[in-house]
Amino acid sequence: RRCRDHLPIVRPAARPPPVRAARATMTLNAGSKDELATALASLALHDGDAEITSAQINALLQAVGIEVAPYWPVLFSGLLSNKEKAKDLILSGGSGGGGGGGGG
Repeated sequence: RRCRDHLPIVRPAARPPPVRAARATMTLNAGSKDELATALASLALHDGDAEITSAQINALLQAVGIEVAPYWPVLFSGLLSNKEKAKDLILSGGSGGGGGGGGG
């Protein structure tokens, strides 16, 4: 019998699992969706230097095919009808979180 030189078997490296793109998902209830849509419509009107009225908000939402509860545009237009007040509210960035507990 003849002896053969045995070479090690080279196996391909294991493939890493396929990378799946992470999807950002946000689950909102109907009220939150209405509020968000109305807020964004109000911001769009403010950015366009348009008057922020419930009629304008409704027209913009209707143009993009979004229906909201009827009180949202009224609520936002009442809050943002004064341009200076709207600007201050937008630029305020919201309120900060609660302070930490006192040491003791």
